[in-house]
Amino acid sequence: MYRLACRSILAITLFGLGGPLAVAQAAPQQQEHGGAKVTTVELQHFATAVRSILTLSRKSYLELKKKTTPAQHRLIETDYSDGVAKILANNHLSVAQYKMLLKKSQSDPAFVKRTARAMQSEN
Repeated sequence: MYRLACRSILAITLFGLGGPLAVAQAAPQQQEHGGAKVTTVELQHFATAVRSILTLSRKSYLELKKKTTPAQHRLIETDYSDGVAKILANNHLSVAQYKMLLKKSQSDPAFVKRTARAMQSEN
């Protein structure tokens, strides 16, 4: 499970929020806090959001793999964007906070391990 969690975090880090998301584009720019300490609560919210977004991403990807019309494709993307926004809101994270935590996971192996442990503890 630990390896899966690390790979999941890495995949989201590499692929961002999963494509052209209106929610990410509409987010106001905030100053990066890459070196800031992440609290246990923030970490748990992030871990839960990562897991939920991965599930949503897989579902959306499978839907997009089917032959879809341009209108269906846009609907799937819109549903995905709305789903990500809802997941972040439910986990008390702004898009800017989520992106900052993803960025932190690119440069901080200890943070990736903490996140993986938090994801594992959800089971």
